[in-house]
Amino acid sequence: MTPQEFEYIQRAVKALEDPMSLAARIKIERTIAQICGKSATELENNLVDIIEDRLYNTNTQTERA
Repeated sequence: MTPQEFEYIQRAVKALEDPMSLAARIKIERTIAQICGKSATELENNLVDIIEDRLYNTNTQTERA
């Protein structure tokens, strides 16, 4: 998540505390969900890459021994 996206989420959550139209609330919540979903997917992909690298390096070291 970029710093700008994080700042948007902070402002959006604060805005949700105030009264607003249902349409505006839906728009804000959908945008928050999209930002968080994208960020979670990127983090999951990074985690998979880290695990795959560790497994590859472990297997490579075992084969050399």
